[in-house]
Amino acid sequence: MMLFNRLLFTIYFDSLELITSIRALAKILAVDLGSLYILYLSSEFLDIKASVEIFMMESAYKNLSIFFIIMLSFIVLGFFRTYFSLFPTFNGITTIQNFHGITLLCWFAMLIIQPMLIRYGKYKWHRILGKASYILMPLVLISLYLTVRGGYIRHTKELPDEIDSLTGALALDFGNIIAIALFYILAIRKNL
Repeated sequence: MMLFNRLLFTIYFDSLELITSIRALAKILAVDLGSLYILYLSSEFLDIKASVEIFMMESAYKNLSIFFIIMLSFIVLGFFRTYFSLFPTFNGITTIQNFHGITLLCWFAMLIIQPMLIRYGKYKWHRILGKASYILMPLVLISLYLTVRGGYIRHTKELPDEIDSLTGALALDFGNIIAIALFYILAIRKNL
C-alpha cells in the first residue's frame, strides 16, 4: 500500500501521457478503466490526480464510520453510570467535565460524519467540516488539559501522601495530550 501511495503521488499526468497513465493506474488499482475515466470526466474534479486520490480514499475509508459508532457505543456504555445517566441535571459534574464531554462527543460526531460524507460524494461538506476541526481540536485539547488538571488537583487533596505517583500520572497524561496534538497536525498538515 505504501508503494502504491508513493507511486500515486509521484506520477505526473501531462496531456501526452494521460491515457497511458490512466491504464497503468487502472492496473495498479485493479479497477476497470471506465471507473477512472468517469472520475476524470467528473466536473467536480480539475485533474485526474485529485480524482484518483478521492477514489482511493472512498474505498479505503468506506466503513470507517461503523468502527467509530461501535467505539462511541463502548464509550457511552463505559461512562453511562458516572455521566450519561445523570442527564439532564448532571448533579455532581463540574463545568469542566461537561465541557470535556461535549467537545469529545462533537469530535466523535465528526469522526463518524466525515467518512460518510466521502462515501456519499459530499466532498465540499467534508472539507467544510474538516476546517471546523481547526476550532474543535484546540477545544478538545483544552478540555483534556483542564480535565487532567482538575483530576490532579482533586486527587492531591484526597491523597496528599501519593503526590509523587500522581505527578507521574500527570506527566503521562500531558504526554498523551501532546501526542494527540502532534497526530492531528500530521493528519492535516497538507491542508494548512
